[in-house]
Amino acid sequence: MRYHETREQSGEVLRLTLQLMGRHNAAFHPVSYAVWYEYAAGLNVPLKRAADSLLADKAVLEDADVARLHCRFIAERDAANADRFEADLRRIMDELARQTAITGEKAERYGEALGEHVARAAREVDSPALSSLVRSLIERTVEMKSSVGALQSRLDTSAKEVRDLKDALERAEGEVLTDPLTGARNRRGFERAAREAAAARGENLAGCTLLMADIDHFKRVNDSYGHLFGDQVIRAIAQALRAQVKGRDTVARYGGEEFAALLPDTPVEAARALAERVCAAIRQSRIRRLDTNEYVGGITISIGLAGSREGEPLDRLMLRADEALYASKHAGRDRVTVAAGD
Repeated sequence: MRYHETREQSGEVLRLTLQLMGRHNAAFHPVSYAVWYEYAAGLNVPLKRAADSLLADKAVLEDADVARLHCRFIAERDAANADRFEADLRRIMDELARQTAITGEKAERYGEALGEHVARAAREVDSPALSSLVRSLIERTVEMKSSVGALQSRLDTSAKEVRDLKDALERAEGEVLTDPLTGARNRRGFERAAREAAAARGENLAGCTLLMADIDHFKRVNDSYGHLFGDQVIRAIAQALRAQVKGRDTVARYGGEEFAALLPDTPVEAARALAERVCAAIRQSRIRRLDTNEYVGGITISIGLAGSREGEPLDRLMLRADEALYASKHAGRDRVTVAAGD
């Protein structure tokens, strides 16, 4: 359980939470309450840092700001545990498949050996009494061989079922890690890729650059042209980002209109050049509305970059990239900003 406050303690946090909610423009819904409760209770240090950074730039937060904080620092916070569960399940399934194959091979060899002994005994019987005894043993052995054959067949079927289940799990995992609208990774898929990249470097992301991007005035786009066109814009941004990255880079739709790209072994300056190309491609693009065939231009994005430092955790790297993104927004949008010190 994440919350351990007593009734009295939670009552005091409730009072502080309601004060915080009342200062901002976000609606009074569970998402907003969760953000400000964890902020007021001091339960979520990364969330508090990000919120304080936002508050330093703007005194009043909107629904989109609160939703972004919730998505990044509260939603799917047990993803790592789910990933470990999936890894353990895959390991168990692999071991079961291996043991099934070994047992099947042993059962097959046992059946073959029994068959050889049965044939030999049948040839060498002389005494009528011994013949009767051996025949009885042969009958029992034949029954056992039949049972072993049935076991082998069942083991083969079980092994196939395990393989099919593993394939289904891998397909389901791919769907869980993928954003259905864009085909890019989703937030969980991005964090999985970041952990894998860190593990490949000895639990260190040093040498990687993180790109955070946000569609400028996206609410205005939706209000002016509708959500169907808004989805087209989101897909176009994802395509523009994926067109610029290399094979080992990871592009994700991190939130509603927010994107992230992890660029391993990419210096900040090279990442800046890539980001400038993406900004220019979006700026020059015209997207056709499916309902009217009208071409719409003027779509832009803002980007923030941060280069990972030795031993820096992912959440801190993302916070610095997000701060750079907000600097781009504050400076007029449609631009790239590199985090301070990078």
